[in-house]
Amino acid sequence: MPRKALIIGANGVVGANLAKQLISNGWEVTGTARKKRGTENPAVQMIFIDLLDKQKAREAFENRSLVIRGVTHLFFCAYLKGKTSQEEVETNTTLLRNSVDVISEICEETLRHVYLQTGTKWYGVQYGPSKGYKIPSRESDPRINIEPNFYYTMHDYLVQKQQGKNWTWSEGRPDVVIGFSTQSAMNLGVSLAVYATLMKALNKPLIFPGGEEAYHSLKTFSDVNLLCEAIEWMATNEQCKNQAFNINNGDAVRWDQIWPVVANFFGLKVEISPKPLKMRELIGNQTELWSELQKKHQLLPHSLDELMTYDFADFYLQLMKWDNLTDTSKAKQFGFTRSIRTDEMFTNFFQKLQQLSVIPKF
Repeated sequence: MPRKALIIGANGVVGANLAKQLISNGWEVTGTARKKRGTENPAVQMIFIDLLDKQKAREAFENRSLVIRGVTHLFFCAYLKGKTSQEEVETNTTLLRNSVDVISEICEETLRHVYLQTGTKWYGVQYGPSKGYKIPSRESDPRINIEPNFYYTMHDYLVQKQQGKNWTWSEGRPDVVIGFSTQSAMNLGVSLAVYATLMKALNKPLIFPGGEEAYHSLKTFSDVNLLCEAIEWMATNEQCKNQAFNINNGDAVRWDQIWPVVANFFGLKVEISPKPLKMRELIGNQTELWSELQKKHQLLPHSLDELMTYDFADFYLQLMKWDNLTDTSKAKQFGFTRSIRTDEMFTNFFQKLQQLSVIPKF
């Protein structure tokens, strides 16, 4: 049976790159998104839809039955940021439920697998070791029930829904994903690139905003291309059915190793802030400067707010002072052995942003 994918959240960091990965391997790919961003892959048949409304979702999918029928693999890569933990539970679980409920009915005869994207919030990385976060984190670690966690409710729904069905599920738990997208809620790589570009234009050093403790903390990252290879592997290998896997680059690094790599790429000096600073404090109001850089270097017309994820950068660079490590031995034991050095990943990523005319070639 030909492989036919439906990607929920197809213009996000993971979804957009997953589409490229699958298409390169001969898949037919359809994607959904809430609204157009102007960066959609022309090879992906897009359906713009609000999946929070189940009836409208059903009608939209049925209206596009020619591209929906025959779907063999459903990849859920969407995320809606909420004001509270409970709001995130309600919205994201509803997105997943409506997607799987409708597609599993329309494609009952062909659906073979559902992939769910989660992450290290599963382990409580946002709370730190003092509140039960284990280092390194393993798939078998007990849940941390400090406040509602949308990853848990999504996982539980999917496991229950799959009972007695012909399709199976898999779940990927990456660390911070480095890849390109606009208007993303969690996009550290692009935020770093834009921050460094502005500091270069202002003739300022690349200040690490988190202070000494965070600067020497240990981290693991997930290159988006490696992650997408892992997702395809999970979705197409029998041994991966009904399993969750941590996925990262395969190395562990400290900011004191990576920050100089970032600074060197942009020709900047390194400084460490003596106290935690927020990214907006470091950058200031540079909307006009960014517009000037776009015109001068013929960059794509993405605004600062479309590219910068200030809150996520603040959390990851200055609020999360503890180590965060995920153990990927389970994935290796099951057969996924791909890896990439994190310093090389960042260099390759910044070069790609230059090639895409997102940031200048200084």
